[in-house]
Amino acid sequence: NFLINLEEIVMKHFNSN
Repeated sequence: NFLINLEEIVMKHFNSN
């Protein structure tokens, strides 16, 4: 599921803030 992978990347990106 690339959607889940994408969401995970986005979450990590925001978490990096």
